This record gives sequence, C-alpha cells and structure tokens, in this order.
Amino acid sequence: PYDFGAIGDGVYHKLSEKYATLADAKVKYPTAQSLDDSIDLCALEAFFDHCHDNLVNANITLNAYVNRPLTLGIDRKTSGFKTKVYNGDLTLTNNQTNVEIPYLMRINANDTVWTGKMTFYGNGATLVKDRKQLGGLVIGDGGTDGSSGRVQLNNIHCHAFKNFGVLLSNDSIFPRIDNLYGGRIGSRGDVTSSDNNFNHIANILSYTSVDGQNNQYSTVKVDSLPSILNEGNSSAMVMFEGDPLPYRIQQVNVADSTIRVYPRLHKNITYKKLSYIYGAGLWWTGNNAGAGNFGHLQFILCGIGFWGHSLYGANINYLSTEYCGCGITLS
Repeated sequence: PYDFGAIGDGVYHKLSEKYATLADAKVKYPTAQSLDDSIDLCALEAFFDHCHDNLVNANITLNAYVNRPLTLGIDRKTSGFKTKVYNGDLTLTNNQTNVEIPYLMRINANDTVWTGKMTFYGNGATLVKDRKQLGGLVIGDGGTDGSSGRVQLNNIHCHAFKNFGVLLSNDSIFPRIDNLYGGRIGSRGDVTSSDNNFNHIANILSYTSVDGQNNQYSTVKVDSLPSILNEGNSSAMVMFEGDPLPYRIQQVNVADSTIRVYPRLHKNITYKKLSYIYGAGLWWTGNNAGAGNFGHLQFILCGIGFWGHSLYGANINYLSTEYCGCGITLS
C-alpha cells in the first residue's frame, strides 16, 4: 500500500491535504468519492486493483484510517482476483462520531488466504446504542454465487462496534478462521439499573400478551428500539427488570416502536424497564452459508459471542466468553 501513497500512521488524513479538487485526486485515485476520503483508504483501493491484475502474493502491512467501507473483491471488479495470498498485518480504524459506517472492510473474493493479523477498531467511548461504527469485517456480499467461498483468515481482532465484529454473510461457504478475538461489541443486557457503555436500556410504555400452547408472545412498546441486525432481522434478546429469564426478540416494528418477545411475559410481574442483548463477536447468517472451521473464538464484553444462523453447521475447536450477554446461540 505504501507504493500507492499510503501514510499508515493511523490518523485521518483527507485527500484535501494533498489535492485542491476531486478531479485532481482522481488522477491518482480513480475510486475517490470525495476530498474527505482517507488517503490510506484510496491507496488501499488502488493497491487492491493492482493486485487484481498483477500479483499472486502481496504485502498488506498498514495501519490505516478509513472513513467509508473498504472492499477487497468483485464489488469493484467483474472477475476474481489474481492475488490469493496476503501477507502482513492490516489495522483499520474509524472513530468518527457523526457519520455512520456499516462496516470497515468487506472481503468478497474466494480462495483468499490472509496469513497475518487483521485488526478493526470502532469507537468505544460512546454509548453502545449511539455508536456510528456498526461492524468490523464482512465476508461475502449476501448473495448466493459463492463469491466469498473458501476464505481463510489467520488472526482477527475486533474492538468497540455496535452490531458485529465479523459478519459471515449468506455466501460465505467453507470459511476458515484460526483465531478471532472480539471485545466491547453490542449491548450485553446484564443489568437495567444504569445505561452505560455496555448496556442499552429502554423504558416500557405499554405491553400486551397473546396466550397459546405453541404461539405465545408479548408485544412491548418502548422508548428506544434495539439495533436491527442483518437487514431487518432482529437477532437479539432482551432482559426485563425483575425477571431473571432472557426473552427472544422475534420482531422489531420501527413504525410503532414495539418489539415482539417470546415467550409471553409473566402475568404476575409488572414490567417497567428492559435491557437489550445484541451485537455479536461473530455473526454467521444465510441459507447459503456454512460448513465453517473455527480454531479459537474469544469474546469479552459482547452482547453475543457466536451467533450461528447459517443453514449448515460449524466446527468450533475452542470458544471462550467472558462478560457476554450470551456465549453462543444457534438458530
């Protein structure tokens, strides 16, 4: 990346520091979208485009700031990458507090091997529900073409995101992750006494319940909704003050500020406050995803450690969790 103008000091250097107009910047960086773009991000895009056509092995070592998502793969190219092996350590950081970024990086190139360490930093200084950095690394594009199949990653660290550390999307078939550490991701929901960095608290305005042997649930109107993961699926749980049992959130209705929880709320408890459990260290979803192999997964201060929502199962050698709302859930 340094060969393409990367600075690599972990600081947000805008294109405007070197270029007067966007047209000037596009001479060197055709993918630039704004003079607010990070120089490191544009250098990485130029580096990946060069790799696509020229290299089998590449050195990716860089400590970079990104202001919008970085993509490695076919989102910007129409065919697979020539480069199959990336050596070295890459660190990506985003700590903006006023612009939402859905993730820092996406890998959408199959048969890709990453031998070094990948580190992703959000902003842990803000309340979880107010964080603008939603996720760290996404594998796949949610499609069914298998474009992100057989991706092998050696060592990943993810810190301080709202929704996920690593998201294995729908077409992430046969992924392999040797080591993954996730910290301070999502809201863990263990207490409802105070709204701190690790808990997303909401007040209950009203609730109604539906009885039934198989179909029983409660609809709860709240003053703050949970973060919605995976394009509308709630994929979250909730703890209610005065009730020791966790409830599964089946549905989030933004229009009327309600959540549907299963099973129904207890008849003999008056509910006034709740705390959400959401955000996964490793979030795996899709009917066309699965058959993964994971070495050591370690999560601390996360809403959910491993959320397995893929059609086909995973082989997990070691899973360690501490201070998480939920260690592992398979759904």
